[in-house]
Amino acid sequence: MLNQLAPDFETKIENGDSVKLSDYNRKKLLLYFYPRDNTPGCTKQACSLRDTMSDLRSANISVLGVSKNSAKSHLNFIEKYQLNFPLVVDSELELHKKYNAVDLLRTKRIAYLIDESGKIIKIFDKIKVNSFAQDVLNSIHE
Repeated sequence: MLNQLAPDFETKIENGDSVKLSDYNRKKLLLYFYPRDNTPGCTKQACSLRDTMSDLRSANISVLGVSKNSAKSHLNFIEKYQLNFPLVVDSELELHKKYNAVDLLRTKRIAYLIDESGKIIKIFDKIKVNSFAQDVLNSIHE
């Protein structure tokens, strides 16, 4: 998938709004898949993104988290940790499958950095949850 066009999608986020890949034209998109809301590793990963959001935005990077949790679960997760980015509801694993983010119906912890033209420029498959956001920023400068 690296250096290929990202699979197109249109899906729903936690508040019921639709989101699609083309909404992120002229921006980079960090599309990250995580196993479950409110688990220790997933919370650390989400909070690292939350805490680094101003730097991510300065680098023209938008963030979209994806798990198979329900909209209600996502809304609670966002509220509890004051997350400042949307979470995709993918209970049928459709987006997971498009991005090879599921293995035996379990979500892989994987992320894709998609450039302004829709091409995957980096795949993060060995994610350190505490430093994830900084690792993303560092990859921009490689």
